[in-house]
Amino acid sequence: LPFDATARPVAYAMLSAILGTQSTLQAKCLSELLVSPDAGAALADVFTYLTLAGFLLGTAFWLYRMNRALALFEPLFIIPLLQVNFILFAIVSGGIYFQEFSYFRPLNTAGFLCGVSLLVLGIFLLSPKMADDANRRSMSGDSGFSSGDANGDGSGNGGGNGSGNGS
Repeated sequence: LPFDATARPVAYAMLSAILGTQSTLQAKCLSELLVSPDAGAALADVFTYLTLAGFLLGTAFWLYRMNRALALFEPLFIIPLLQVNFILFAIVSGGIYFQEFSYFRPLNTAGFLCGVSLLVLGIFLLSPKMADDANRRSMSGDSGFSSGDANGDGSGNGGGNGSGNGS
């Protein structure tokens, strides 16, 4: 696919963030339960423990997917992409669930949309360019090995005797 170098990490980051930000939503729900005037009753309610389980599962999912993304994609692109998606979906899910957007005035809405646009623009500017991808492939001979694995043996040594100093 022509945009595969960008589409795959974007789709991966969006799916990860949509599910991973549930940990943030559950954490806020849990904090609301525990600081309420009825916090003692909340500790006896099963909903509190389901919310805690949701928080722990969401956090574990997010950490797993973030570490997996580092193995699958270029770290200089995927880390900011994951963070931007996490921030965006955490804001949107919190704004919807806790009805925070209902307090926006037109100026707040305009500022929010400008901020989100800047986030998306920043990620677009960081995205790998197709021409750069083609140049890298032609210069490396399209060997299929990463630039740190020129030997093709999985050692990560770019060459030399394996001592790491190239001598």
